[in-house]
Amino acid sequence: MLPARSIRFSLRRLWKSPGFSLIAILTLALGIGPNASLFSAVSAILFPPIPQVEHPSELVMVNQDFGGQTLPQFSYPNYVDFRDRSTSLSGLVAYHLLPVNFGNKGAAQRIWGYLVSGNYFDVLGVNPIAGRLLHPDDDRLRGGSPLVVLSYAFWQKNYAGDPKVIGSTVEVNGRNFVLAGVTPEGFFGTELFLRPDVFFPISMQKELEGGPGYLDLRAVSNLFVVGRLKRGVNMAAAESSMNVVALALGKEFPQPDEGMKITLTPPGLTGASVRSAAVGFAAALFGVSCLVLLLTCANLASLLLARASDQRKEIAVRLALGASRGQLIRELLMDNLLLSVLGGIGGAFLAVWMTTAISHWRPPVDVPILVSVPAKTIFLFAFIGSVATTLLFGLLPALQATKVDVIPALKNESAVTKLRYWNLRDYLVVIQVSLCVLLLFSSVLVVKSLQRALGAPIGYNPHGVAAASFDLNMLGYNETQCHEFQRQLLEKVRALPGVESAALINKLPLGLDTDGDPIFVEGKPTPKSAQAPLAYTYSVSPGYFHTMQTNLIMGRDFDEQDKKDKRRVVVVNTAFVEQLMDGQSPLGRHFKTNPNYRPIEIVGVVETGKYASLTEKPMPTFWKPLETWNSASATVVARTQLNPGQVVESIRGVAGEIDSSVVLFAAGSVEDQLDLPLFPARVAAIVVSAFGLLALLLAITGIYGVLSYAVSRRSREIAIRIAMGASRQHIVSWVAGRALILIISGLVIGLGAAFLAGRLLESLLYGVKPADPMGFASVCLLMGCIGAVVTGILVRRAVRISPVQALQRE
Repeated sequence: MLPARSIRFSLRRLWKSPGFSLIAILTLALGIGPNASLFSAVSAILFPPIPQVEHPSELVMVNQDFGGQTLPQFSYPNYVDFRDRSTSLSGLVAYHLLPVNFGNKGAAQRIWGYLVSGNYFDVLGVNPIAGRLLHPDDDRLRGGSPLVVLSYAFWQKNYAGDPKVIGSTVEVNGRNFVLAGVTPEGFFGTELFLRPDVFFPISMQKELEGGPGYLDLRAVSNLFVVGRLKRGVNMAAAESSMNVVALALGKEFPQPDEGMKITLTPPGLTGASVRSAAVGFAAALFGVSCLVLLLTCANLASLLLARASDQRKEIAVRLALGASRGQLIRELLMDNLLLSVLGGIGGAFLAVWMTTAISHWRPPVDVPILVSVPAKTIFLFAFIGSVATTLLFGLLPALQATKVDVIPALKNESAVTKLRYWNLRDYLVVIQVSLCVLLLFSSVLVVKSLQRALGAPIGYNPHGVAAASFDLNMLGYNETQCHEFQRQLLEKVRALPGVESAALINKLPLGLDTDGDPIFVEGKPTPKSAQAPLAYTYSVSPGYFHTMQTNLIMGRDFDEQDKKDKRRVVVVNTAFVEQLMDGQSPLGRHFKTNPNYRPIEIVGVVETGKYASLTEKPMPTFWKPLETWNSASATVVARTQLNPGQVVESIRGVAGEIDSSVVLFAAGSVEDQLDLPLFPARVAAIVVSAFGLLALLLAITGIYGVLSYAVSRRSREIAIRIAMGASRQHIVSWVAGRALILIISGLVIGLGAAFLAGRLLESLLYGVKPADPMGFASVCLLMGCIGAVVTGILVRRAVRISPVQALQRE
């Protein structure tokens, strides 16, 4: 039979069974669609080619490791040394993300850009679409290259793609910059999900960010570094070569660099630590989705087996007329292939809809993050999934369907003896139950973890607190001007109606940016810098702990005397005391953040909270007086009984009264700003819960369909038993016993698999044990109820079978 005729014949057969065909196609679409979208997202994380660069597979991100803690940032002097001494890389670039006020005063907009080394575009192999890009000569003189390169999207949006703007000047943070050129369309730098609008030479760092500048400070690490491997050099060899350079730098500069090790990773996800967390998160979700696909395939196999049983007599007739078994298998596989293709198309459209929704999502942060999921991998996965489904789960039903005893089938005799024992459909019921239990247990764990995370103590009370950030570096403020603006702003905000208290902090906890310093405790042996324990650090104004309702355990808060005397005092958390002070009273004790610096005195202790993530272990943290350790970038927080959004507008007003050029950003309630740290837990809860509900729906329909079909196929046997005097109780125990054995078997296997899966999901869990007893109990109760309902319906059908009618049908 020609392929075209075979396809038409299969389509006619499927058209004659519209109910079966529709259910099979929908089942496949629900299984393939979510998996295709997640596969596309995971592939974007695991295999991230940087767009619009030459040979992206040669690019590597350089990370430094101190005492087992991997950091993706380097200091500029260290970057220069690695760039000039590396023998395994053909080039090494540095970059740093920063916000700027772009445009003349009164019309300036806050945008984000990259500070990049002069060789950035040359090493990446990026060519301009207009004007010129930056070159190594632009790094020669500090402050001597006031140039800006526009991204293609920003050029189109702000200048309508006009090439005449190249060479014109624009104000950036109050200084004139020349528009040098435009990057090609689709190039957004070396981070996959960041979308900077502009690029500046790193030689302009001090002019753009203000302050004393850090390009000459080897101890200040805030530059990402990406290199290009030389041809023929693999990542392991390059890593080994760079560690030789790191060892030499450790001997030359022992204080900041001793003990430094280099690790190389694929670029695009801001370093090894973020990449490993993202990969683990994505892999866990994708693993859950694969289980749903497996459950879908088990459902499909059950449907195909049931359909094959209905075709038993037809197949026997064709075999008796001389059709070969191979021909029948090909025809059945063609039917299955058509179902899989149609289901794959439906799944692909569902996946495109889901990924479009993901691509339109914007995180609640000021940083330009754009999640882009490639559509081509969706259709690739849908195609592979459709073919694999046909081969793996369509072949076995086709083989089983053609194993027909011709004479009994032609006589319409049921294979009663075979039905008394376990067959393939029974095993599929067990698989469906076990997979459903596994997914439901995973859903319970993740949802319970989210509830714990939402109610976890974070070291402050975010309810009823308005927050608004500002950056005075952009306006060229010096230290005295910063202090004066911050003093006036606090006075005016505290005087606003409805504001109970207000304070300043350099950056809110649980944000994207967390600073840490090495700690050298006075009275203890001084460790090497690479082995010194780290502590998070913040700068706050007096009254911050009161405003945020952070509990003061002992000692005191900061006061005005600390500002006048320029005393080096700090407040630490209880984790600092327990881990670095051996649990002894820290009041009056001293430590340093550098062996060459002046000692710092501890004057107070507050409760431990969460600073980088909700799932982190208790981290040592200390707070410094803001006016002693100046920070031109800060956030004002105000506790109020009013709507925080209303208070934010009032803060904008008083900030404008002091200086109309100050732009407030990341303004809103502190509760809203917790959306970002809660995002992974919420995504996991939504995805896993959705998959759990889908699995439950598939399992219920699959279990009921298979067992109901089994009862209908055994109606003759049941009728004979009733006709021979079997009691209804006997029929009930026989049907219910068989159904419950299958369900209980699946439940036991599923609970065992759930116990192992809990450990795999441990990285996503907060405050929940992987072997949570309440989770096991709730899943067992739910599956018990489902089993009881399904069994009750089956028993009711069995006892209502009429022996006369059943035997007449046979």
